[in-house]
Amino acid sequence: MFYPMIFVDLSNKPWRGHITGNVNNINNFFDEYNKFILHYANLVKGKVNAFIIGSELIGITKFTLAIDRLYDLAYQVKQILGPNVKISYAADWSEYNHGEGGWYNLDKLWASD
Repeated sequence: MFYPMIFVDLSNKPWRGHITGNVNNINNFFDEYNKFILHYANLVKGKVNAFIIGSELIGITKFTLAIDRLYDLAYQVKQILGPNVKISYAADWSEYNHGEGGWYNLDKLWASD
């Protein structure tokens, strides 16, 4: 399994889950984040059985648009790595049901092929 992780290089090294913004910033974040993940997907092609597209982005995954972008990213990674490689997102323990109103925001991603 390949598990790329972003780290915030600021004083006190804050947790990546604190990366946040508003819905207008989601596309900007994923434009750069996708480059990071797709680079590594291409790098490990043929060498892994599983690939994690992200982890503990709780400050971002509260937005439906972010789930849509992760869904699209998972699809792109699957196209690179092939049908036999498992693709997933590694949520924080509190993330699965943290959206506004208690909706299960990650269902679309985790239920996809």
